[in-house]
Amino acid sequence: MPSYVHGPAATIIVGSAFIRGENNNRLLERCTLVNVSDEGAWLSINDVHDLPAHFKLHLVRGAQNSHECRVVWRKRNEVGVEFV
Repeated sequence: MPSYVHGPAATIIVGSAFIRGENNNRLLERCTLVNVSDEGAWLSINDVHDLPAHFKLHLVRGAQNSHECRVVWRKRNEVGVEFV
């Protein structure tokens, strides 16, 4: 797993986050935010295989603020993303 999700600057968080498609506002899936840093995050999600390579991550459902994400690794029901 990339160092940006486990380094000293990473914060361990266990809470809900929400994934939206990059080009539309449709909510794709709820996920669990496991770890986050300034550069990216580690997410636990039910179906990583249907997750697009790029998406928006909302830390609060319905919030206007989001992180543009790019998937950098997938493993079982977890994914590492880079904020772009």
